Amino acid sequence: MQTSTSFSDQLIIDAYSTYRPSIIYFIQSKVGDPEMAKDLSQDTFLRLMTYKSMIRKETIKSMIYMVARNLVYDYLRRHYKKIEVNSYLYDEYIEGTNNVEELYEVKELKTLEKAKLSTFPKQRRRIYALNRFHEKSIGEISDMMNINKRTVETHLLLARREMRTYIKKCI
Repeated sequence: MQTSTSFSDQLIIDAYSTYRPSIIYFIQSKVGDPEMAKDLSQDTFLRLMTYKSMIRKETIKSMIYMVARNLVYDYLRRHYKKIEVNSYLYDEYIEGTNNVEELYEVKELKTLEKAKLSTFPKQRRRIYALNRFHEKSIGEISDMMNINKRTVETHLLLARREMRTYIKKCI
């Protein structure tokens, strides 16, 4: 059975072949990580699919770069926010280590976290532990477990949400 592709689908297919190497280079120049650049370039073309009703031959190149630029901004914003949060948590932990009561509370929270973690489904538990306790990235976990990055992201999102809700109830 032969499938037909629409005009906009064909434009995206042609643009992928033509512009993917330059998009990877563009993104890598901004984020510095070749693997992340490949992932974000893939996301760029996937995101284009949501705009296919607006795509025209004359504007597709600028649209690709606009989408790529926005994905890079989103990535960098999340990346630097994570660094900022980790730095804040580290600073707070260092300042609070002199207080015995705070140390006890931290230990208690870790105990609660590990207890709740044991109730997670096996795959979600492993993904959460690798990310939280072993500081593995989504890409590293995906490679280690031989599963899709989106699957890792979903499990991590669900695990974090469930853990936050549980910890809030305990506090």
